[in-house]
Amino acid sequence: MSYTDNTTQHLLPTKSLFSLRENKKFIFVTIVFAALCLMVLIGGQRALYLWYALNIACALTIIAYRHPYLTIVLVFLLGQIMGQEAQVLLPESLRQPALGPLKLRYFDPILLGIVCAIGLKLLQRDKKLEQFLLKDYPFWTLFLGWLTIEIVRSLGTYNIINVLGEFRTYYQYMFLIPYIVVFFKTEDEQWRLFKLLMFLSLIFIFIGIIRGSILYSFRFGSYNKWLTSNANLALLMGITALYFGRKYRLVTLRNTVVSFLFMAFIFITLINSVRSVWLATIVAFLVLIFTRQISFKSYIIVGIFGIIVLATVFYVFEIQDKNIFYFIKTRSMAFTDYQKDPTANWRYLLWLESFKQIIQKLFIGKGLGYHFNLYLSRGVRITTSPHNLYISIAYQLGTVGLLLYIGFISQLFLQIRKTLKMQISLRPRVIVLTAFVILLSSSFYYIAYTFEYFTWLYVGLGIAVIMNAFNSKEYT
Repeated sequence: MSYTDNTTQHLLPTKSLFSLRENKKFIFVTIVFAALCLMVLIGGQRALYLWYALNIACALTIIAYRHPYLTIVLVFLLGQIMGQEAQVLLPESLRQPALGPLKLRYFDPILLGIVCAIGLKLLQRDKKLEQFLLKDYPFWTLFLGWLTIEIVRSLGTYNIINVLGEFRTYYQYMFLIPYIVVFFKTEDEQWRLFKLLMFLSLIFIFIGIIRGSILYSFRFGSYNKWLTSNANLALLMGITALYFGRKYRLVTLRNTVVSFLFMAFIFITLINSVRSVWLATIVAFLVLIFTRQISFKSYIIVGIFGIIVLATVFYVFEIQDKNIFYFIKTRSMAFTDYQKDPTANWRYLLWLESFKQIIQKLFIGKGLGYHFNLYLSRGVRITTSPHNLYISIAYQLGTVGLLLYIGFISQLFLQIRKTLKMQISLRPRVIVLTAFVILLSSSFYYIAYTFEYFTWLYVGLGIAVIMNAFNSKEYT
C-alpha cells in the first residue's frame, strides 16, 4: 500500500467514537438520570428522600458486589456493634438514625446492598447461586418463598412499616447465607473469611471489657451484662474456631495469647450470666466430647483454665461483697426450678400464651406486623417476641414455616455428616467442624432467643465449603 493510501485510510475513521451498543447505554443512563432529576424537581421532599435512597443503594450494592470482605466487616460494625453493643452508649437521637420520616437501623443499608448484590448474581445466572437455591438447599428456598408469601399476605392486614420491620428484626440474617456462598467460592477465599470471622468474634473480649468499665464500673451482677447475649454467643463461636484451628495446626498464635483468650472467654461468659450462652457452651463442649475432637490433654488444660478463672472470679466477688456460688446457683435456677426465677417464669407464661394463639392459625400463622400482642394473666400486653425462635416462627409463619426451617437445618446436618466422611483437606474440614458445633449449640441457644448475625456467617461459610466438597470442580 502506498503512502497516500495509508494517509487516506488514517484520515477516514473506521469506527465511530462510540459503538452502537455504547451509545444505547449512554442514552439509557442519560434518560434515567434526567427522569430522576425531573422526579426530584416535581415530587418535592419525598422524591428527594427517594433520590438519596437510590444513590445510597447503588453505592452499597457496589461495595457488597466488589468488596465482600469489607461487607462482612460492615456487618460486624454496623449490625452487631452499632446496632446492639453500642446502643446503650449512644445518645437517643443516634440509636435509630432517620432518613426523613423513615427510621433506620444501622444494618439496613448493608442489608440492602447484600440483597441487591445477590439479585445481580441471580440475573447473571450465577451457577453457584442456582445450585444453592434449586439443587443443594431447596428447603432454604422454600422457606424464603413462604416468608415472601407471608409478607405479601400481611400487607393486606398490617401497616407496611410494621411488616417489613418484623422481617428485618427476625429474618434478615438468612440472606447472609447465599451472599457468602456466592462471593466466597474458592478455598483460599473461604479460609481468609474464616480467619476474619474468628478475629471479629474474639474482639468481643475487649468490647466486653469496655462495656463493663463504662456501664458497670467493672461490677458484677445478674443484670450487669458486659456483652449482649448475641455478642457473648459470637465469642463462643470465635473460641470454637480458634480451638479447631489450633487443634489442626492451621492457626499459629503464642500459647500465652491462646491461654489469655480462653480464660477471658470463660471469665466473661461466667460473669455475664447469660444462661442461654451457658447452655450453648455446655452443648459445644459435649459435641467435642462425643465427636472425639477433644483429647485428654485438652481436658486437663480446660480444667486448669476453669480453676484459675473460678478462683479469680471468687476473689473479685469477695471484694465486691458477693458470693460467686450463690450467684451461680440463683442464675442456674432457670434450669432447675423455673417458677422461682422471674425471667424464666415470664418466658414460660409467654410460651403458653403463644401456643394458644398459634393454634388459632396453626398452618399459616398470624403473619408479620402484628407485634405478637401476647397477654399475660394480669392483662399485661407484651409486644416483643416470645424469646424462642421456634415458637416465633410458628406464630408468624405457621407450622408450614417451622417445618421448612427444620427441614433446612436437618438437611444441613446431613450434608455436614457426609462432608466430614469425605477425604477433604484440613482447611475445609476445620471450617465444617466449626460450623457443625456452632449450628448445634446455637439451636439450643434459640430456645430463648431468635436469629443473630454470627451463626449464619459461620454456617453460610460452612455451606460454601460443603458445596465445593460435593462438586468435582468449582464454579466461577
